Amino acid sequence: PKKISWLSEVFFLHLFCGKKIKNIIFNCKPDLILTSWLHPFGTYSKYIKKYYNKPYFSYCEGSDILIFPEKYSGWEKIEHIVNQYVDCVILISKEMEKKVKQKRNLSNTLTIVDGYREDLFYFKNSPNNLSNINLLSVGALLPVKGHDILIKAVSNLKTINSLTIIGGGPEERNLINLVINNQIK
Repeated sequence: PKKISWLSEVFFLHLFCGKKIKNIIFNCKPDLILTSWLHPFGTYSKYIKKYYNKPYFSYCEGSDILIFPEKYSGWEKIEHIVNQYVDCVILISKEMEKKVKQKRNLSNTLTIVDGYREDLFYFKNSPNNLSNINLLSVGALLPVKGHDILIKAVSNLKTINSLTIIGGGPEERNLINLVINNQIK
């Protein structure tokens, strides 16, 4: 279905959610609008900019800028809308920046590198005293997300109390089988 509807997703978002989105923006009066996923949420800027003169930033997740434009038709139209209405496209790694510069023609990008920082993310307890850890992962079940790597890692750890994965997508059946095969509860 995505192959047929990818280009139209922004239209359906506007058709079914447009009034609600407009009301939220009107009532919240944001100074800036930040969306995740370049399409359809970044391209939704063409509707927002008609009513509100607010800075509109869109945060690329990876597949929305690197995989889907290769997989589905219509990228040129999406790119035109993004260049016209999105004030800044945020990229999350130097590698993404390099690939986007090679493959896409986006006029305004900014790279903010995601990453692990020891001063922000650390265990309060000793690593030897990790007997009750509950992990939660929320996201689309796509190969690019690496849930299979997480499941394999958890199966090798003795300290994890539970792993909960919330999401849906084409990898769901494969991930369920991986959990069963690794005897994870």
